[in-house]
Amino acid sequence: MSDINNLGSASYVSAAQILANADATEDTKKTEKKGVGDTPDVVVSYGEPSALLSQQPIDLTPPQSTNDGALDQASFSLGQFETSAVNVMAIAKVMQDANIQTRESARLDRAAARDADVSAQKAAADKAREMGSFTFGAAIATSTAAIAGAAISVVGAVKSSNVRTESIEKADSLNSKAQGLRVDALSDTKQAIKVRADAAAMSGTSKIVKASQGRLNGEAESLDLDAAKKTQTAMVHEQEATSISSKGEAAAKKLDTFYTVAATAATESGKILGAGLQKVASDKDAEKSELQAESTVARSRADDATDAIHAYTENIRSIQDKLSAILQAKSESDRAIVQA
Repeated sequence: MSDINNLGSASYVSAAQILANADATEDTKKTEKKGVGDTPDVVVSYGEPSALLSQQPIDLTPPQSTNDGALDQASFSLGQFETSAVNVMAIAKVMQDANIQTRESARLDRAAARDADVSAQKAAADKAREMGSFTFGAAIATSTAAIAGAAISVVGAVKSSNVRTESIEKADSLNSKAQGLRVDALSDTKQAIKVRADAAAMSGTSKIVKASQGRLNGEAESLDLDAAKKTQTAMVHEQEATSISSKGEAAAKKLDTFYTVAATAATESGKILGAGLQKVASDKDAEKSELQAESTVARSRADDATDAIHAYTENIRSIQDKLSAILQAKSESDRAIVQA
């Protein structure tokens, strides 16, 4: 009777049947939890088995006399105790085996939950790194496009400025020529007036005087003609200068418009690309949060499994204590009966 593994097979089967009938009264919970990778995990919790260990007390009072009736009564009581002890110990052994097996299952579940927790945390870290990469890429795309847009604006400003400068220089050159021609025309006009005055100042009717007057008047007319030509040329130069200035300004404005549109397009394209990359980064952040939630669930499962292991260990210890108490009680009863 000192070793519970040497119990009779008939008593063990009877104990198993008692346990099967008592399953309906046990506090059993099977909880299916969804972890990383949608793997179902089952955590089983057993209630207190004290109801299965409760037995009606057996009268083991030693006989006060040695007559046959008293000895028969003692023998009957001892046999009854042995039968009851065998049944209780068989039940306790089955319960102990069940607790040990369930504890091992809980340990496996805890190991799986911890592995799932670690995997989820590593995956979340990977998602965080991916999110950082896409965020960095979005910033680079946006900044690069902004720089490109600014550079395009600068190029456009330089080109339009060059066109304006070139047209202004040409117009100034023509205006300068026109101004010189006008000065020369004015000088010729003054000279013609002086020559005519000299011709009018001559007196006499001689051929020589008339010839001199005719020559001076011809010279004055030539000066007037030169002045008119120079004035006309000056006007043409001024018109050309005005046209060049207008065309140059129009060309410069076209360049400004073109490069402004190009710079805006480059900047906005960068913003669009950056927004797309930022959207991917946000998705990665959401995936990271989901993985962190899965990690929390897995950690909770591991904690529940640890609590279950502790509970099963306490059940096993309690059963072992009860078995020891039964064996101790039987030993004392045997000793008392023998000594009686």
